[in-house]
Amino acid sequence: MLASVKAKLLAWLAVGVAIILAINVVAGIATSLLFANTAFDTALYGSARAIAGGLRTWNRSLDVAVPSVALEMLRPDSARPVFHRVRGPDGRVIAGFADAPDPPEPSDSRRPVYYDAPFRGVDLRWVALKVPILVPSGNGLALVQVGEPKDKRAALSRRIVATTLLQQLPLALIAAAGAWLAVHWSLKSLVEVGAAISGRRGDDLRPVAEAAIPREVRPLLAAINGLFVRVDREMELQRRFVADASHQLKTPLAVIKTNIDLLRRQSEPSDRMRTVDRMDEVVRRTTRMTHQMLAQFSIEARAASGRRPLSLPELVAEAVTERVPWALARDVDLGVEHEGGPTVVDADDSLLNEMIGNLVDNAVRYNRAGGTVTVRTRSDAGLAVLEVIDDGPGIPPQHRDAVFQRFATLDGRSGESFGLGLPIARQVAEAHGAAIDLLDAPSGPGLRVRVRFPLSAGAPSASSGDRPRPGCPPRLRGRSPAAP
Repeated sequence: MLASVKAKLLAWLAVGVAIILAINVVAGIATSLLFANTAFDTALYGSARAIAGGLRTWNRSLDVAVPSVALEMLRPDSARPVFHRVRGPDGRVIAGFADAPDPPEPSDSRRPVYYDAPFRGVDLRWVALKVPILVPSGNGLALVQVGEPKDKRAALSRRIVATTLLQQLPLALIAAAGAWLAVHWSLKSLVEVGAAISGRRGDDLRPVAEAAIPREVRPLLAAINGLFVRVDREMELQRRFVADASHQLKTPLAVIKTNIDLLRRQSEPSDRMRTVDRMDEVVRRTTRMTHQMLAQFSIEARAASGRRPLSLPELVAEAVTERVPWALARDVDLGVEHEGGPTVVDADDSLLNEMIGNLVDNAVRYNRAGGTVTVRTRSDAGLAVLEVIDDGPGIPPQHRDAVFQRFATLDGRSGESFGLGLPIARQVAEAHGAAIDLLDAPSGPGLRVRVRFPLSAGAPSASSGDRPRPGCPPRLRGRSPAAP
């Protein structure tokens, strides 16, 4: 199980603070011991200088009068002697312990030499000092050595360590409290965001404000807000679907029920057949409308997951071929034209088939008897262009935006709405990065629906990828028996 962010931050801060405090303690102890040892060595040197000051030549012999102060400075307690030795230029021991250890490196230098050496079971710190002296044979150097037990230094070192640790303890506590407060206040905004989100109603998908959120967390919050937007969009589609279904199905169901009641009262076969035909037409329209609502509900998810390079002329040929019999039954000349050029697009084939089918259905449905519908594909300025052209009554320019609304109707026409054909076409086009426009027909009355798709990045040349499949020539027309 993953630890909380707060626990992780505090753990890492604790490690960092511990390392810093450890370095601080070690550095403080080392510095304190250095100064303490320097002070002890200075006192030791002072004792040696005091003893050296007592050197005298008496009756042509060297003697020394050791000051009591110099000895008392080095006496740790009354039970211990003062470790010292004075040796003349001839090597004769004048005072002190004759068997005291010699300096590790004899030298004629007059600078003091410090060294550690045990003596008679005691660990000592020594200083050796060479002092110039006048003797009967001339000038010479006397050697003064003074030793001090190191236990005083060890005791002082322990006190320094204990004192340093005690001094660092409050600092460690302050650092820990500061780290906890810093982490707590840094994460407070996240806790508030979590509380604000958890306290919302299930349908409250408003974006969370990012103003008070740390910069490092804003990408996460932006992703959450993006998820809210997508979920809200899906919920809106569901609400719209339910509202449309409840609204659009009421009338057909009422008509079917009325016709069923009428059918029960009718006795003439011809009357009953007309009633059944009316019911069949209502069921057909309702089925188509329900199919369109379901298609519109799933467009975005299908467009995002099912894209692949597709030949636009092949899709057009397939969609038109399926609708030729229906167009013939309505006495409409339905045809396909491909003007050449690369027209391979990245798309979901079922969605494009849905869009092409809706555009063709509208063009045929609202055309006149004996009219013509042409579905044309071409390449233009780096775009794949699909056009559905009819010579029907068309749509006035001032109403062309309105027909993209669901179940739109136009004044002066029958009460039947345009349904969802054009809204679905626009939604499919936008899901594929395409643009859809309603324009005048190239010549005469009618409407031209133009959809411009971006070409596929791996679009093959027109000589290979856009060649219509076998059995689908570049021009395909279905003519009614009444057509000349």
